[in-house]
Amino acid sequence: MSKDKIETEDEIAIREWLEAGNKVTVCEPDLKTEEEDIIYKWVRGRPKPKPKVAVVEDTKKVKEKTPEVK
Repeated sequence: MSKDKIETEDEIAIREWLEAGNKVTVCEPDLKTEEEDIIYKWVRGRPKPKPKVAVVEDTKKVKEKTPEVK
């Protein structure tokens, strides 16, 4: 696609949007959205799996349970 064709397609889309009754909102310079109005939906990647907890037995008890071999 040429750049001219893309620009004309954009102009057509904007004209249709305005004809449908939509209006352009002009904001004051340096106007920002309040933090409480911002809703984040996108999160990057999958969450990391939580590490599994390894069960470690007390070494004294393990030595008592195993019979000694001579």
